[in-house]
Amino acid sequence: MLKVLPILTFLFLTLNSSGQNCEYLEYFRLTDLAKNDCKKENFKEARRNFKLAFEKIVFPLGHDLSYALFTANELEDDQWAGHIAAKLAKGGIPLRYFSKFKKRNGIRNLNRTFKTTLNIAKNILI
Repeated sequence: MLKVLPILTFLFLTLNSSGQNCEYLEYFRLTDLAKNDCKKENFKEARRNFKLAFEKIVFPLGHDLSYALFTANELEDDQWAGHIAAKLAKGGIPLRYFSKFKKRNGIRNLNRTFKTTLNIAKNILI
């Protein structure tokens, strides 16, 4: 029994850790599809794939959020643009980054609440 215990422990840890990677594999697959859709200017499909990808994980990558913000801007989706911009701001992206998206209402609202958002992000990191 003692000889089997280390093997069972190893198998349990291996299976447990590989199960967590599935979410990220799907995330990366969907974000790659969305980026390709952006290149083809198929922004509605890109939005769909980004939203599906962002549902798969808790913390999407900033690079992917930037692509998604570009997509929201192209689709004139103010609500989604504001949501993405808030996530980017919480991640430490400076306010000047959003100047090219200032036509979106969601971004203008971010300008008003940026200091509050930044303080929240700083408090989370401390």
